[in-house]
Amino acid sequence: MKPRKRNYTDLDRKRDPDTFRVWYNLATRKYSKYYLNRPIDQELYDSYNAFLKEVGPRPSRQHSLDRINNNLGYCKGNIRWATQKQQVQNSASQKYYILGRPLAEVARAYGIDPNVLRNRLRRGWSLKDSINVEIDLSRSHCVPRPRKK
Repeated sequence: MKPRKRNYTDLDRKRDPDTFRVWYNLATRKYSKYYLNRPIDQELYDSYNAFLKEVGPRPSRQHSLDRINNNLGYCKGNIRWATQKQQVQNSASQKYYILGRPLAEVARAYGIDPNVLRNRLRRGWSLKDSINVEIDLSRSHCVPRPRKK
């Protein structure tokens, strides 16, 4: 299938080259086998101005295009600029919530590796023990003791 002509001007390309490059590279996603079931909105794909109106200019080079709902495509209302940290938190592997907050966020608040907290909870540990038990590396197993503050 031959790509359609896309609507942009040289001025668009020069005015904000970072945002323009992200929009222009949507073509690689549109024809990628990984995005076949997650289509790209035709208007956003065809028109740089429609894309710019939807998401605005790229805030910084640390931001890239992100889908809010990963099960949907790149469509109006489902795209935003996000940092790498935000994208990781939005990934399917980060959809565990504790006390109404993402597991990784709770783990960081208590100074615990998110993987350790997730594994303890999967093994049936209580939330209190999962947070308060430190790993005793000299014994190579977990020993209940108060966490250092």
